[in-house]
Amino acid sequence: MEKESRAVYYVTTGEGKLKIREKLPVYHCDRTLSYPGGEIHVFFSFLPDGLEEEFRKKRKRRKREQQLLEAMERVTGWMNGTTEILFSDNLCRLFDREQSASDELYAAWLFQKLKGRSAPHFSLELPEEYGFLMREKVLFLLQPYLKRINRITFITKRWSLDVGDAESMSAMETVVPGISEKTAVSGSAGGVEKTAVLRAAKEMAAEETGAFVTENEVTEELADYFYEEYGILSGYAEKPEAGSFYLKLSNDAEILNFLDTAVKSGYNTKVD
Repeated sequence: MEKESRAVYYVTTGEGKLKIREKLPVYHCDRTLSYPGGEIHVFFSFLPDGLEEEFRKKRKRRKREQQLLEAMERVTGWMNGTTEILFSDNLCRLFDREQSASDELYAAWLFQKLKGRSAPHFSLELPEEYGFLMREKVLFLLQPYLKRINRITFITKRWSLDVGDAESMSAMETVVPGISEKTAVSGSAGGVEKTAVLRAAKEMAAEETGAFVTENEVTEELADYFYEEYGILSGYAEKPEAGSFYLKLSNDAEILNFLDTAVKSGYNTKVD
C-alpha cells in the first residue's frame, strides 16, 4: 500500500540576523518523520531572536508579518496548499496565534517514542474539552500498537456529584462503608477493580441522592472496544501510573519540541 505523504512548515527562532527587507529563507529537513502508513516532510524557517523588542514598533512588526506571510505562501504553493503550518510557542505568543498539531504529527511523535520499546501499559489523558471525533483520533494513534498493549488507564479528574461534595461523599460512604473517592481511585487495588468499585458507588449514591450520573461516553466506548477486540483491560486514575507510557493528547508543547529537535539536529537543505 502506498504511503501517505504530508508536509509541515515549522517556524521558530534562532541565532543570526535577518534584515526585515530580506526574503525569509526556507529549509527542508533531510530527516523525514515517519508514522504507520505515512511520512511527513518538514520545511522550516528561523526568525531572529529578540523579536519582543522589535515588535514594540508597529511598523517593524508589520514588515516581519509580511516577510513571514510571503514565506508561508511559497511553501504552500510548492505543496498545492496542503501544508500544515505551526509556530513555536514563543512565536505563537508574539503573533497571538492559536494552533493545534495534526493527528499525523502526534502519530509520528508516538512512532519515534515507541521505536524499539515495549509499552504494554498506557496512561491516556484526553483534553478537557473535545468532540465526538476524539474516539477516532485515539484509535488512529493506538491502532498500530493495540496487539502489544494489555492495559490502558484513562487519566481523569477527581469525580464528584452535582449535589455538593459533602453530600456526595456522605452518600458514597453510606452505600459502601469505608469507601471514599480517593481510595476508590488511588487505592491499592488494581485499575479494573478500582474502576468497578467506584462505578458501583457512583450508581448507588445516585439512587440515594436522586442525582443523575453518566460516565464519559467516549472513554466507555473505547474501553469496550479495547476489551472486545483485543482483550485489553481499562481503568481510571487521577495521574499516570508508574511504569506506564503516558500519552497526553492535549500536549502540543511536546510535539513542538519534537519538531524543534528535528530541524535543529538534522542535515538541512536550503530550498528557497
